[in-house]
Amino acid sequence: MLAELRRLCERLLAASDLEAPAEALSALFAVLRWLNTADVAAMLRRADPIAAIFAADSAFSRMDEQSREQYLARLERIALKDSRDESSCARELMERAQKEGVTLGALLFEDDTKGSGLYIGANLLLTLFFSLLLALSLERAALALLLVLPVSELVKRGIDALMLRLIAPRRLLRLDLSEGIPEEGKTICVISALLTDERSGPKLARRLEELALSHRRAGDYLLFGLLADLPSSGSEHDENDERLLAPARAAMENLNRRYGNRFYLLTRPRVFDGERWTADERKRGALLALAKLLGGEESALTVLGNRAALAGTNYILTLDSDTLVYPGAIQELIGTMLHPLNRPVVDEERGVVSAGYALLHPRMTTVLASANETDFALIFAGPGGSDPYGALCGENTMNAFASGGFSGKGLIDARALLRCCGELPRGQILSHDALEYLRGGFVGDVEFADRFPSRPLAYFRRLHRWVRGDWQNLRWIGERRLRDIDRWRLFDSLRRSLLMPMTLLAIVLGFLLPWAGLDLAAWAALLALGSQLLLS
Repeated sequence: MLAELRRLCERLLAASDLEAPAEALSALFAVLRWLNTADVAAMLRRADPIAAIFAADSAFSRMDEQSREQYLARLERIALKDSRDESSCARELMERAQKEGVTLGALLFEDDTKGSGLYIGANLLLTLFFSLLLALSLERAALALLLVLPVSELVKRGIDALMLRLIAPRRLLRLDLSEGIPEEGKTICVISALLTDERSGPKLARRLEELALSHRRAGDYLLFGLLADLPSSGSEHDENDERLLAPARAAMENLNRRYGNRFYLLTRPRVFDGERWTADERKRGALLALAKLLGGEESALTVLGNRAALAGTNYILTLDSDTLVYPGAIQELIGTMLHPLNRPVVDEERGVVSAGYALLHPRMTTVLASANETDFALIFAGPGGSDPYGALCGENTMNAFASGGFSGKGLIDARALLRCCGELPRGQILSHDALEYLRGGFVGDVEFADRFPSRPLAYFRRLHRWVRGDWQNLRWIGERRLRDIDRWRLFDSLRRSLLMPMTLLAIVLGFLLPWAGLDLAAWAALLALGSQLLLS
């Protein structure tokens, strides 16, 4: 095209009759303007011989553009490794897939996770090595013990910083659901919350309405529900219950009249926990009750809405009352879960997900307004809002070990939740913890946002809940059904919860106790500073 433009310009300079070259130039610029707006990717895909071969795979033609490019890039790597042309390599892979009864992706993307044992061992051994050096420097082993946790934090952040630079972010493959969610991806998006006063129900109903309006292109297979619990009470039934439930019912009925029968109010009766009448197992119990309802089992949930329309719902998207979901994010998560390589495979004997992911969670950022609400939030919340130029975000354990954990907001396979977490002990797990049985995946290029606590008291109350939940998971550190990296994550949460108190103790003892000396305080401060510098 550019060569033709150059040739026409030379003809214009040399020609006495300018009419013919001018018409040719006009046609050429019309083509260039068309190319600027045309879907070039689709044209190239139709002309691509490799894509034509891969089209026989049922998932390939349904994937988004980036996932197709990941398939082609992986094929290119395999062909270069074997010194073969890509076309013959693609045909051989398709023949193998049909012969072995597996998907094309299973052959292209063989397990490439690195050994988690090396990562865990490096953290432990380097922490021990540097702690012994400090013990020799301070000439007091007791003082060095106070610095073990600060040393471990510096070591871990150093290793993590190195890994982030050496290992590329892992993007999970996905289907393209930009035109709507298919029946196999039928999902109910629920907000789990307490009805604390008469305004709670209508306020949460407005949040569901916002979600529905921002995901209008998702189609009829995306439902919305308010998973509402009543506050704890001294009796099973409280005189204020109806005062709390009536506005919530009215708000949900109004949404169903306006938008069709896609909205649900889901409530549970209180149970006695030994001290008070309260919601059974809090959020985790509510999700399990919802999974039972979707699976056709007996459930404690009372349903306001079209119960028959819940049939065939396979996934639960759980959100908090203040979670902000950007348009299209729900389709991205569901499309990721529906990809054949990501679908969970449950080991029925062990009760864990052995392959794929039964739980996907997005990158969590801070709502812009809450990040600037108070001076406290301005200092500690970090940058808020959505970055329109943001790209794929990596997480170390996901990049290296395909293990993404869970952040409390995300997409859950309802059947896998029942099979793997239905028999966990009652009263020993806070909220949704210990869902590592489900094998979580981190979707770093899909973004949700949460509010940051505006006051120090609210921040430390939230931190207290998290730490209490971490310590309740202590017994699962030795659970052999969990992968090593999942058990390491539980251990690391406990280590991190002790880090600040131990650092503060070392600094205080260094200043106040003569036998400790200022060396202890200085090392504790330097280790804390070094960790923060690595974090930034």
